[in-house]
Amino acid sequence: MGPEFSWEALVRDGEVLFANTTAKETTPPPYFVELSHRCGHRFDDPATAAAVERLTRGVLGAIGMRTGLVHLEFKVGPRGPVLMETAVRTPGDYLPDAIGLTFGFDLYEAVVKLSLGLPVGDLPSGDPTAWAATYFPTSAPGTITRITGVEESEDHPAVVRVRLRKGPGDVVRPLTSSSQRMGHVLVCAHSPSEREDALKFVRETLRVEVSPA
Repeated sequence: MGPEFSWEALVRDGEVLFANTTAKETTPPPYFVELSHRCGHRFDDPATAAAVERLTRGVLGAIGMRTGLVHLEFKVGPRGPVLMETAVRTPGDYLPDAIGLTFGFDLYEAVVKLSLGLPVGDLPSGDPTAWAATYFPTSAPGTITRITGVEESEDHPAVVRVRLRKGPGDVVRPLTSSSQRMGHVLVCAHSPSEREDALKFVRETLRVEVSPA
């Protein structure tokens, strides 16, 4: 057991044209509901980075992936990375938005061009140009009585958008699935530290008050 990550890659004729690693924050066992995604992750340990490289390329070969977008999830434990799941599709949780902000290109457009056999141009191949993340607010179970801090969060310079699916009067149930989350916040900062500052600000500012069930 270890921290969770995902790997998103654009592939053409079996060649990886672009790749991103996303670091994830989840709830504890047994549900592991995803609470945040930080794009542009780099592993500090060269051995771990090399092992992840072997895993991801090995999975591509095993599934016969040729052209398109692949989304692969894995955990990194004491014995290295372990595959959780993989899918040849667009990832959820607004990851394409965050990846596009992190590397400065339109991931959706690149996927469409790959699908149509069109040239995709020069895709990013170096370090991120910005540092984006998606965050999913939570609260204790109960009936929502008030939500505060939305406008303050939206006014933060690193916050791209705040979208909530629940409001006063809605019921919040114990968090056992990503479908039960109440919305998301997309942030984009100039550095990893500024990204952490923005996420901390949103966590402390955006408050959901509930009356116990």
